Amino acid sequence: MSKLLVPFLMFCAIGFSQSINFDQLGKEKWLRYNGGIAANAVYYDGIANRQDLTYYLTGNLNFNIAGIYNIPLSFTYSNQEFNFPNPFNFNRLSLHPSYKWATAHIGDVNMTFSPYTLSGHQFTGAGFDVAPEGGFKISGMYGRFLRATEYNPDEPRALTAYKRMGYGLKTSYDFDFMELGVILFKASDEANSLENPFPIELGIAPKDNAVLSFESDFKVFEKANIRVEYAISGVTEDTRLTERRSKNGLLSFLLDENISTNYYNALNASFNYPAGNGTLGVGYERIDPEYKTLGAYFFNNDLENITVNASQTLFNNRLNLSVNAGLQKDNLNKAKSSDQQRVVSSINANYTASDRLGITGSYSNFQSYTNIRDQFDYINQVGEFDNIDTLTAKFRKMPTWASTIF
Repeated sequence: MSKLLVPFLMFCAIGFSQSINFDQLGKEKWLRYNGGIAANAVYYDGIANRQDLTYYLTGNLNFNIAGIYNIPLSFTYSNQEFNFPNPFNFNRLSLHPSYKWATAHIGDVNMTFSPYTLSGHQFTGAGFDVAPEGGFKISGMYGRFLRATEYNPDEPRALTAYKRMGYGLKTSYDFDFMELGVILFKASDEANSLENPFPIELGIAPKDNAVLSFESDFKVFEKANIRVEYAISGVTEDTRLTERRSKNGLLSFLLDENISTNYYNALNASFNYPAGNGTLGVGYERIDPEYKTLGAYFFNNDLENITVNASQTLFNNRLNLSVNAGLQKDNLNKAKSSDQQRVVSSINANYTASDRLGITGSYSNFQSYTNIRDQFDYINQVGEFDNIDTLTAKFRKMPTWASTIF
């Protein structure tokens, strides 16, 4: 039977969210409602143990009473099954009460401070955003990022995880010509949260992470804008180790440092200048190899990006065009046996035909170049395993430079 005809499995992600805005009392209609529905499908061609075609439907309906109380309903229907033990919570309950310039986030929520610190990771706890008049802004959070999940030998897809708690603080001040901000994020695993033993081959260990980030956004030439963020992340891979580092790091006052502690850096800078009904800009990003933060689910690292971009709005703001092109390379610390460069270009178009109809189109072209070590490296190696690399071994009869077009 075709895989497309297998019985559909249903996965329900029950999500409730409440937003209470007391300062709108008496200013809005007694009842308003809105909602939407979306369909997504993913086709996968690979060796992983997953379905070839995964699809899901999502919808939401929100009732607003007197402008101060929201009752949102949402659903998800999918042929993907999530019934194995895992440290993540799929059933969510959240409250977002607000009054004037203060908003609270309570329950199963997520917040984003920046891409290199706290970036959309769901947690169970509380957070807040405060933006009073005068240019001062502050956000904070505290909660559980992962719940303790014991090892289950009967379920190969089960995820084993320590209980992970974390907190964060983001503050900034907007001057007339510049905005400055500081972000502090801390997350750590509780080493005693797992009671049952698990195989050492899983490579699981209690971690500790602290991230400090500095942000700056300022204007030049009256119209141009420059934005810079620099982040340093300290990670202790195994807090159970007792051997100390040779010297303390910058975040030693927050981090449980030992011999497994490493520090990583990330830098992102951009320059944008208005042109017509759009902008022209350039950007630079550099992320150290192995850079990570426990405030994000997944993170790309060991890369350097140089990009140029342009955007323009046409036909009375109905059509928006954006063009991006750039060069990306890896192996920044020269530790890998091969280097890769990627030339990336993309075009995106958004057309608003009416208040209810929008059309979006995009095109991208990816080209990669892989630099593979030649036979000279093997002739001059000292040890047997100095230059071991599967990609080099497979193509060692090819010329030094090889290219692949995606």
